Amino acid sequence: MNERSLIIGANSFIGSYLARAIQPFREVTGVYHQNTDRLPAGMRQVPVEQLGVLETGFREVYIVSAFIQRGKWDVQARRKAFRTNVELVGDICE
Repeated sequence: MNERSLIIGANSFIGSYLARAIQPFREVTGVYHQNTDRLPAGMRQVPVEQLGVLETGFREVYIVSAFIQRGKWDVQARRKAFRTNVELVGDICE
């Protein structure tokens, strides 16, 4: 099993389901923000703060993370949404 996949947002409902589905076929690295309770056993777990120093060479990169504001949108929420939903995707692509 030398093919590797990266799942950003692996602790989300979709990310954890995806990880379980592909884990029998690939080495999976899961990037998470806060909680690790949904991450499948046997998967390499990396906090999002370490994303910038992660090695390259993944066959697939899945981005299933997003910031979703609940309640009032203020300047801070807009900045966090832009950072997570736009800038983070750009950083990953670089």
